[in-house]
Amino acid sequence: QVGVASAQRSPHERLRGDHPRCSGMGQRCSIPGASTASVANGKPMLQRDSCVQCRPQELRLGCPPSVDEQEASYQRVLEQGIDGSGAVRWLNDKEISSQETTHVENMMVPQGGVYTGQVRGDGQPHGIGTQKWPDGTVYSGAWLSGAAHGRGKLSKSDGSGYEGQWCEGRKHGLGSEWLVDQSEYSGEFADGQKHGSGSFKWHSGTSYTGDFCEDALHGEGAFEWDDGRRYRGQWVQSRMHGQGRFEWPDAKAFEGKYESDKKHGPGVFTWADGSKCVGIWLSGKQHGLGTHINERGVTRKGRWHGGSLEQWLESPPALAQPLPRDSEPVCEEPDIIGNKLVVAHT
Repeated sequence: QVGVASAQRSPHERLRGDHPRCSGMGQRCSIPGASTASVANGKPMLQRDSCVQCRPQELRLGCPPSVDEQEASYQRVLEQGIDGSGAVRWLNDKEISSQETTHVENMMVPQGGVYTGQVRGDGQPHGIGTQKWPDGTVYSGAWLSGAAHGRGKLSKSDGSGYEGQWCEGRKHGLGSEWLVDQSEYSGEFADGQKHGSGSFKWHSGTSYTGDFCEDALHGEGAFEWDDGRRYRGQWVQSRMHGQGRFEWPDAKAFEGKYESDKKHGPGVFTWADGSKCVGIWLSGKQHGLGTHINERGVTRKGRWHGGSLEQWLESPPALAQPLPRDSEPVCEEPDIIGNKLVVAHT
C-alpha cells in the first residue's frame, strides 16, 4: 500500500472514491439474487436483489509482525507524502498540468528511504519516480502530490510485489499481485483489497476465478482444487453459499443449494452411470422425501435420513436397478475459510 493519507475517511468512504480517477472499481458486494436478510428455522435464507455485507475476518491472513510493521511504515510514508503532513487535497487536471516539476537524485525521505524522480517546488514527488527503502523494497511509477497515484510497481526483497493501478497510495483498479508462497492474483482492487472480478491461483494449482469483496470470495465464481474437484456457483464470505454445482473427478456431481460449504436445500446428485437422486439436503446429507432415477430412467420414491435411505415408498418397478451402494457419497468439501486455503495479500 503506497499513497496520500486518507485517515479521516472510513473504509467505505474510501471505497466509493470522491475523485473520478478513483471511482468505479470493485463496487459489487452482492450476489445476484442473494442475501442473508431473512431467517427461517434459525438459518439465514437467500433473498433476491439485496446485498450481503462482507467482512471476512478469517480471510485476512496476516504477515509476520515484522512484515506488518514494514508495510505500515511504507503506508505512512507514501500516503502522507514526504513532508509527513497527511493532508489530502485532490487536484484537478488543470492544476496538475500547470505545476512545474524538477528532477532530483537520491532525495532522503522518512523511514530512511531515498527518492529519485520528478518533484514539485515544495519537494513532493509528482510525476514519475522511484522510491527505495533500506530493506530492498522499491516502488517505481507515477506520483501525484507525494502519493503513489496512477500506474506503478511495488517490489519487496522477499519476492512479493504488486504491479498495476494506484489511488491515494493504495492498490485501486486493475493490477497483479504475487506473494512469497508463489500464489498470484490478477484482477480488480479497491482501497488496497481484492474487490471486484479477479483470479487467484495458489502454488498447489488450486484456483478461483470470479467475484471478490474486501479480500473474500464473494459473488459468482468457479473454484478448482488441485485434485480435480470443481465448484461453480455462488459464494458468501469465502464459503459456497447459494446455487451451485460441484463436480468430482469420478464424474459424480451435485447441483443445487449450498449453505456454508454444505449441500443444504433442494438438489440433484448424479452418479457416473447417469443414475441420480432428486430431493432435499440438510447440512450436507440427503434428508426427507426424494426420488431415485436409475440409468434407464425408471423412478422410485423413498425417504432418506441423514444421507441414508430409510425406506422405499413405492414397490420396485419392473427392470428397476438397486440404488447405488453409497446413496450419498462423502463429499469431503474443504472448509475454504480454514488455514489451508486463504486469500492473502502483500
